[in-house]
Amino acid sequence: MAWTTPRTYTTGELITAAMLNANIRDNMNVVNPTAVFFAVDGGGAAITTGSKMMFSIPFNQTVARWEVYSPGEASSIRFEIYAVSYAGFPPASEDSINSGSPIQTSSAVKGQDTNPSAFGALTQGEVGVLYASAVSGVTKAYVNLWFART
Repeated sequence: MAWTTPRTYTTGELITAAMLNANIRDNMNVVNPTAVFFAVDGGGAAITTGSKMMFSIPFNQTVARWEVYSPGEASSIRFEIYAVSYAGFPPASEDSINSGSPIQTSSAVKGQDTNPSAFGALTQGEVGVLYASAVSGVTKAYVNLWFART
């Protein structure tokens, strides 16, 4: 997402939601990105599959970018993001927002997607879960998620 030069409004001009979204919301995502960082540590042993971290969704958003690292270990790990309402907690595999496009390394020490368009939206008040769905020999992994407000 890139910065959009704000427009100069004139007296009597009809201001639309699209104008405000482009000039305010989208620019705020550029200058003030929201991100979370997760460290998943197997304590010297291979990380196991299952829920690793839970987090609250403070506002409507989408995943704008992700990165995963397993330093020094050219192995494979795959994460899903599950999201469910507080009332529907705990989440299950059908609550995945990844749409078949997981956060993963594949026989590498890192992986990233700078435009994960297949991911679903997250809704304010939901509970998010970082879920390890497949692991092959990784003892430590670090996941960075950047969010864009919607």
